[in-house]
Amino acid sequence: MKTPEQKAEEYLKSIYKECFDDPSYAPDVAQSKKDFLAGYESANEWISVEDELPDNETQIVMKNTEWIETMFYTSDDEESLKTEYTHWKQI
Repeated sequence: MKTPEQKAEEYLKSIYKECFDDPSYAPDVAQSKKDFLAGYESANEWISVEDELPDNETQIVMKNTEWIETMFYTSDDEESLKTEYTHWKQI
């Protein structure tokens, strides 16, 4: 499995192509890498059900201290999400 840094470098090489190793592009490449990694980290964060609930009609992964499950969340699921799970994230 690739690390986030390896994924960032692969992505950057695909968009900067032959300019990737050009020193004049170094500031742009460095900023793009920071942006990629910040987005990657944000996309992989678990959200506490106490802090925020998913938007209605959203596919999510939920977890508690014992298991992880997926579901298509609707507002009808709010109570069970709050009582049975601790965290969620959109998939």
